[in-house]
Amino acid sequence: MKFPTTLFGVTLFLVSSTGAGITTYNPYESVTWNGGEKETITWVDDRKVPTLNKIGEVTIELMAGGPENQHVVTNIGKALATAKTFTYTVPKDVGPPGNFYFIKYTTESYFAFSGRFSIEGVNGNIEGFDPKTPNVKSPVNNITTTTISSTSSYLTPSQTGASQNSSPSETKNPGDKSNDSVPKKSSPDDDQANDASSFLPSFLGITTSAFALTLTYLY
Repeated sequence: MKFPTTLFGVTLFLVSSTGAGITTYNPYESVTWNGGEKETITWVDDRKVPTLNKIGEVTIELMAGGPENQHVVTNIGKALATAKTFTYTVPKDVGPPGNFYFIKYTTESYFAFSGRFSIEGVNGNIEGFDPKTPNVKSPVNNITTTTISSTSSYLTPSQTGASQNSSPSETKNPGDKSNDSVPKKSSPDDDQANDASSFLPSFLGITTSAFALTLTYLY
């Protein structure tokens, strides 16, 4: 079965545009940010495609919510993926306190998330977001739809529904008679047997001739 060239190209694009690259080192689940304080975001290259130097510049956003209820809280800033760090002063009115915040990294063709962490010492509000039910969708909000977890994560091709298709190799059924058309390679024992069988008639012929000459000479 031939795999369409166009579909193969689209598949590769989906895989490359949503692959791994950024793994957040800080903040993580047990970390707490505090309003009014300077906090540092750090990340590492997870050694998967695309690498940090291929990702380029990323937009860093503070998000709130759960797996199916994701709100953009504020734009933290932009940085080169290879910088691996960014400093941010948390506004005291950034949003309500709680353990439902996370970081999102975005480029034109790639995005990744940190795990959820806490922010305390703040007293703001997030439009359309109820901190008492952070995982419940609101009727109207600015939601993205990629699943996050309590650990550092990134979008994988399987989460987008993209898959790598390939045609199976053409192997023959063991019972296929067409296999009989393949010459059978002889073994060393077979070769020796063939040599012996061809040598025997020749040897007998020589012996017979010699015997006949002997009789002629004697008589």
